[in-house]
Amino acid sequence: MAEGGNQNHPCPVSQEVPPRWLSSETCRSQPHAFRAPSREAVDELYRNYLLPKKIPTLYRGPKEWKDYDLGYYAVYFEDPDRIKLELVYVPGDL
Repeated sequence: MAEGGNQNHPCPVSQEVPPRWLSSETCRSQPHAFRAPSREAVDELYRNYLLPKKIPTLYRGPKEWKDYDLGYYAVYFEDPDRIKLELVYVPGDL
Protein backbone atom coordinates (compact mmCIF):
# COMPACT_ATOMS: atom_id res chain seq x y z
CA MET A 1 0.00 0.00 0.00
CA ALA A 2 1.26 3.46 -0.79
CA GLU A 3 2.36 5.56 2.13
CA GLY A 4 -0.59 7.41 3.60
CA GLY A 5 -3.08 4.90 2.18
CA ASN A 6 -6.47 4.24 3.69
CA GLN A 7 -5.82 1.18 5.87
CA ASN A 8 -9.50 0.79 6.87
CA HIS A 9 -10.69 0.38 3.29
CA PRO A 10 -11.30 -3.10 1.80
CA CYS A 11 -9.01 -2.30 -1.15
CA PRO A 12 -5.36 -1.39 -0.56
CA VAL A 13 -5.35 2.10 -2.06
CA SER A 14 -3.53 5.36 -1.64
CA GLN A 15 -5.19 8.67 -0.85
CA GLU A 16 -4.68 9.77 -4.45
CA VAL A 17 -7.41 7.40 -5.68
CA PRO A 18 -10.63 9.24 -6.56
CA PRO A 19 -13.32 8.59 -3.90
CA ARG A 20 -15.78 7.13 -6.47
CA TRP A 21 -13.33 4.23 -6.98
CA LEU A 22 -13.39 3.30 -3.31
CA SER A 23 -16.81 1.65 -3.18
CA SER A 24 -16.85 -2.05 -2.34
CA GLU A 25 -18.55 -2.83 -5.67
CA THR A 26 -15.86 -1.01 -7.65
CA CYS A 27 -13.17 -2.74 -5.65
CA ARG A 28 -14.76 -6.13 -6.38
CA SER A 29 -15.25 -5.48 -10.08
CA GLN A 30 -11.65 -4.47 -10.83
CA PRO A 31 -9.28 -7.47 -10.94
CA HIS A 32 -6.24 -7.50 -8.73
CA ALA A 33 -3.53 -8.72 -11.10
CA PHE A 34 -0.44 -10.72 -10.23
CA ARG A 35 2.30 -11.15 -12.84
CA ALA A 36 3.43 -14.64 -13.78
CA PRO A 37 6.89 -15.44 -15.19
CA SER A 38 5.43 -17.63 -17.97
CA ARG A 39 2.28 -19.00 -19.59
CA GLU A 40 3.18 -22.31 -17.96
CA ALA A 41 2.94 -20.68 -14.52
CA VAL A 42 -0.60 -19.50 -15.32
CA ASP A 43 -1.54 -23.00 -16.49
CA GLU A 44 0.11 -24.53 -13.42
CA LEU A 45 -1.97 -22.39 -11.05
CA TYR A 46 -5.08 -23.43 -12.96
CA ARG A 47 -4.25 -27.17 -13.10
CA ASN A 48 -2.60 -27.64 -9.72
CA TYR A 49 -4.58 -25.25 -7.53
CA LEU A 50 -7.82 -23.90 -8.95
CA LEU A 51 -9.13 -27.15 -10.47
CA PRO A 52 -8.27 -29.48 -7.53
CA LYS A 53 -9.78 -27.04 -5.04
CA LYS A 54 -12.85 -26.60 -7.27
CA ILE A 55 -12.35 -22.84 -7.41
CA PRO A 56 -14.43 -21.60 -10.34
CA THR A 57 -12.65 -19.54 -12.96
CA LEU A 58 -14.16 -16.62 -14.81
CA TYR A 59 -14.27 -16.47 -18.60
CA ARG A 60 -13.72 -20.25 -19.05
CA GLY A 61 -10.21 -20.66 -17.67
CA PRO A 62 -6.81 -19.46 -18.85
CA LYS A 63 -6.58 -18.00 -22.31
CA GLU A 64 -4.87 -15.40 -24.46
CA TRP A 65 -6.63 -12.04 -24.53
CA LYS A 66 -6.00 -10.72 -28.04
CA ASP A 67 -7.52 -7.29 -27.33
CA TYR A 68 -4.94 -6.66 -24.59
CA ASP A 69 -1.14 -6.53 -24.91
CA LEU A 70 0.47 -8.91 -27.41
CA GLY A 71 0.68 -12.36 -25.80
CA TYR A 72 -1.46 -11.36 -22.76
CA TYR A 73 -2.35 -14.71 -21.17
CA ALA A 74 -4.39 -14.85 -17.98
CA VAL A 75 -6.72 -16.75 -15.72
CA TYR A 76 -9.34 -14.90 -13.68
CA PHE A 77 -11.05 -16.14 -10.52
CA GLU A 78 -12.58 -14.76 -7.32
CA ASP A 79 -11.49 -14.98 -3.72
CA PRO A 80 -14.00 -15.92 -0.97
CA ASP A 81 -15.03 -12.25 -0.68
CA ARG A 82 -15.73 -12.18 -4.44
CA ILE A 83 -12.74 -9.95 -5.18
CA LYS A 84 -11.60 -10.65 -8.75
CA LEU A 85 -8.06 -11.96 -9.00
CA GLU A 86 -5.95 -12.46 -12.10
CA LEU A 87 -2.69 -14.25 -12.76
CA VAL A 88 -1.29 -12.84 -15.99
CA TYR A 89 1.72 -13.41 -18.20
CA VAL A 90 2.79 -10.79 -20.75
CA PRO A 91 5.92 -11.62 -22.79
CA GLY A 92 8.82 -9.34 -21.91
CA ASP A 93 6.97 -7.81 -18.96
CA LEU A 94 9.06 -9.26 -16.11
